[in-house]
Amino acid sequence: MYQRTLDQMDDLRAERDRARESYEIKSQFVSVVSHELRTPLTSIIGSLTLLRETDLSRNPESANRMLDIAHKNGQRLSKLINDLLDIQKMEARKMVYHFAPVDLSELITEAAQSITPYADKYNIVVKTVPPAIPLTIRADRERLMQVLDNLLSNAVKFSHCGGSIELGARLVDGCAVLEVSDHGIGISDDNRHLVFAKFSQVDNSDCRSFDGSGLGLSIARQIVEDHGASIDFESFPGKGTRFFAIFPLCDTEDDISIELPPRPVEAFDVAD
Repeated sequence: MYQRTLDQMDDLRAERDRARESYEIKSQFVSVVSHELRTPLTSIIGSLTLLRETDLSRNPESANRMLDIAHKNGQRLSKLINDLLDIQKMEARKMVYHFAPVDLSELITEAAQSITPYADKYNIVVKTVPPAIPLTIRADRERLMQVLDNLLSNAVKFSHCGGSIELGARLVDGCAVLEVSDHGIGISDDNRHLVFAKFSQVDNSDCRSFDGSGLGLSIARQIVEDHGASIDFESFPGKGTRFFAIFPLCDTEDDISIELPPRPVEAFDVAD
């Protein structure tokens, strides 16, 4: 009886810890999402109100500026919604991947071109380092572009104005390594556990605050792992950060679609 009582106490402690973790994640979810919804909605409503009350024929430049603000914040809302939908699909194991051979040189060029307009706004130079030899992996090209977009946008966001970021690939120990580097503020060891966590953001700056849902890197890690690959990073506070994903080389020319098998339900689901 004494042993059973001890076992029951251990079970109760474990249940308490799971409940506490679930409560903390839900609190983070409400806090982050409410902020990320309220801020762009306020800007959109404010812009539309000014447009409705302004004589557009007399002030066309102001009208264009208000439309630009509304458009940018609409895109921000759309990204948040898409991130939440992706997280829900991943939790439910409903994400479908269309795997095909992907040439990393072509992928790097496409990703760099895609992020350049965003980097230009912060006066950040995007540099590419193509692999010395052709490297091909089996991947869902669109989802891999999503991973790179998240990594590159973070690299831009946490870089110093006028700096640069690098996107490259190389062969290491028979595997393809895809990497994104910046020379920005870096990540301290104390914040390492937050990097891939849901609804968490790492801000080592004393005076800057960075927008975002805190879902991008969590989604990126899940996509990479669903490809049978791994992702990690190394960082030096004040000097920069390098994220790298390690992929097996392509071993088939077939194009296939895969829906991942279900997994046990976690303590917290975004749909709750």
